[in-house]
Amino acid sequence: MATISQDLVPAPSLIQRAMAPEPEAWAVVVRLYSPLVYQWARNQGLLPAEASSLTQTVFQTVWQTLKDSPQNRPVTSFRAWLRTFVLRAARTMVMSGNLKPGMLLEKLLQENDGSAEGSAVHDQFTQEMFEQLTQRSLSLLQATVDATTWNAFWRIVVHGEPETTVAEALQLSTRAVRQAKYQVLFRLREFLSDY
Repeated sequence: MATISQDLVPAPSLIQRAMAPEPEAWAVVVRLYSPLVYQWARNQGLLPAEASSLTQTVFQTVWQTLKDSPQNRPVTSFRAWLRTFVLRAARTMVMSGNLKPGMLLEKLLQENDGSAEGSAVHDQFTQEMFEQLTQRSLSLLQATVDATTWNAFWRIVVHGEPETTVAEALQLSTRAVRQAKYQVLFRLREFLSDY
């Protein structure tokens, strides 16, 4: 009979561990949030090379800020705090004269007027970013749990199979299958808790 790992001890959120600083947690944060930072930069009108450069700059600045000034840690969501760094870095790139202001400056100067259309676009963008973050989180998690645990989780949560069917197919107890589902969901929530 296959076994399920029992690593269910509550742990600090991924962001808290990264701010500790814990290098492995920081590496996961960078892998998870780099595409989001890059997309924010592109949405500000930066070209791909400029957005890549800004992404590196933002993560260097965030790391340095966390390392040097623990009191500057995010008081809101990490994502909102990170977005502030992106906007500041984009403004700095424009003001330095290294970029043509064009669309970027126009977007930076526009205020959200709160219109329903603007809100709908923002909500759709936020939802798309959350879905991408969830997909990256699942990919990273899959590599950290054994195949039986992942298979039980995936079949129950994604495919919607009954726990008893999955338990029988994997030659596990229904309790072990529930624990597998809980273990992966617990870790996924940990990854996404600061979103």
